[in-house]
Order: sequence, then C-alpha cells, then structure tokens
Amino acid sequence: MHNDRSLNDSFSKLIQNLPKETQSNAAFYKNYLSLSNIPSDSIQIRSQFFYILKKFIEKSLPIVDLSLPLRQSFFTDQIRIIKSYLLSSTKFQLLAKSLEKTEVEYNGDWNIVNFDIIKANSNSDNSENTMLYQAYQQLHTNAHITFRRSNEQLWHAQYIGMHSTDHGGSYRDSITRICSDICSSRLSLFILYPNGRMNSDLNRDCWIPNVFPPNKSISNKYKTQYRFVGQLFGMAIREKHYLNVKFPILLWKKLLNESITVEDIETVNLERV
Repeated sequence: MHNDRSLNDSFSKLIQNLPKETQSNAAFYKNYLSLSNIPSDSIQIRSQFFYILKKFIEKSLPIVDLSLPLRQSFFTDQIRIIKSYLLSSTKFQLLAKSLEKTEVEYNGDWNIVNFDIIKANSNSDNSENTMLYQAYQQLHTNAHITFRRSNEQLWHAQYIGMHSTDHGGSYRDSITRICSDICSSRLSLFILYPNGRMNSDLNRDCWIPNVFPPNKSISNKYKTQYRFVGQLFGMAIREKHYLNVKFPILLWKKLLNESITVEDIETVNLERV
C-alpha cells in the first residue's frame, strides 16, 4: 500500500478512511490480497505506526549522516535498516532534495569529447582504445562538476572522421558504447561473474569488479577509473539515463550498504570463486 497515490495527498486521511471493525474486510482490500484476511483494526493500527515512523524519520534525517560506513553510527545504521518501510513518495522527495542541493548550474560551456570509433572497434587488447577510456581521459578531471549539471546533454560526442553534428544521437550512442565497455573483458576493471565463466545458473551475463592481490594496493589509475564509472551512475540517476550495465544483486547491495544474505551467496557458482 505504500505506493498508493492517495498517500501523497494525506496519510492521515487515508488512515481515517480505513475500516475499523475487528473482522477482516476482503472486499475493501481486494487489491491487497496479503491484507484481506487480517482484522481491519489491526491494519489501521499498523498504518498509524507507519505514519508516526514517517514523521519521526522526516524530522531525524537532517541530523543523520548517511555517508558514514556501517557500524560507525548506531542511529544511522537503524535508519538504514528501516528504509524499506518508508513510503515511496518520501523516498522520491528525499532523492529530489539531494539532487537539487548537489546540482551545478550550467554555465553555457560545452564539453566536446572526441571519440575514435575505428580505434574503439579494433580487436586490440589495448584498454586505452575503448570508448570508456577515451571518455575517461577527456572527462574525469571535471566529472564531479560536469555530471552534476542540469542540462539534458552533458557533452557533445564528436566521432573523428565522420563529420557528424551531435544533436543528441551521438551523445546517446556514446553512452551505450561506454556501457558495453564496462561489461567487457577489454578493460581490467570488471570480470565476468563466476556463473558466466562456468556457463551455469543465474546471472551468467553479469559482471563484478576485478579481484586484485590482497597484499598490494590498487593503483590510483584504477581507482580514478572506478570513480569515473561511479560518476556515470550518478549522472544516470540525475539525468534519468538508462545505463545498460549488468551487475548481480550482490554488487548492488554492496553499493547500497545492504546486508548480503545466504540466499544471495547461494546464487554464486562457488566452484569458480
């Protein structure tokens, strides 16, 4: 029910309109089968609890530092645990506020990114030929500013030797090609999921970050490239772009600081780990 549009208007009004009898009301909750056999007064009490929880979180969030890692703040950890109980409307409002606060105004300058398609399409194992690396070389220095701008198109993609004028098509095509490079063996950033290497079970087409020797530090070259990939994700959220990258749920959970479950681990073919 947390996706109910009426909640955007008035949560308290919705609670008042809920049935109050001690028996279940299958007719009223016909669209919510999991609630159809629960006593109506119990549902109303739960709804009141979530309303109070919503108000508490809204008042508490300004003093919560969600950038803290796990186990650094008990209060922050508890907020993360209960985030699944937040209304969808509340989540989108918080996201919109965060994007608005971190937005950078467009100053009229255009970033022209030159892509050598012939190089990118070659069979060479040189990672510097890829579209991702070409974009990284030309954009990563100011990506923390460029990717926060509000304009719909963040760079002009110029394909060398093609004399094309970018009205949006080349820009979108360059993003598609960049995503193809992220999920490929042409770079050392990501490797195929164990299930893909064994060609068995689920997630065979998914990719995960490369495994580096534990006794050596990851070079700054790779660190900045990983950061650039993360900045591309941030750009996609801000600009509502679709990035065709294929990561398993284990990786998404790690990025969101969510707990990995036994069920998640069981999806991995451990023979190749």
